[in-house]
Amino acid sequence: MKKTVLLLVLVTLALDLATAQKNSVKQTVVTSEAIAQLPARQAYVLNLTGGQVYNVAPGVDYSRLRVRTAAGEKPLDNLANRFRTDRNILIGDFKDLTAIDFGFPPEIEISRPDRI
Repeated sequence: MKKTVLLLVLVTLALDLATAQKNSVKQTVVTSEAIAQLPARQAYVLNLTGGQVYNVAPGVDYSRLRVRTAAGEKPLDNLANRFRTDRNILIGDFKDLTAIDFGFPPEIEISRPDRI
């Protein structure tokens, strides 16, 4: 019985670690300097096909950014220029954005007494 419980705990731990590694999201900061290092007509491609989130700094030339999804590539300038912000813009797939730890407290479940 003890061996079975120990084996179950080890398997559960191994599965948790494997899942955590699969859910890791790489964050990349996109700055004006990074875009300036590219050749003049080459676009900086934000690849959103999985596991990547981009933190686009303010002042970036949005006309040189393109977003790649499973449906293809699209320019970002039309959408990004509408934001008109002097703050960073976080761009990523919904699944990848939700995997980021923003430091919010964990969700608290509120238990309600059974109604009669």
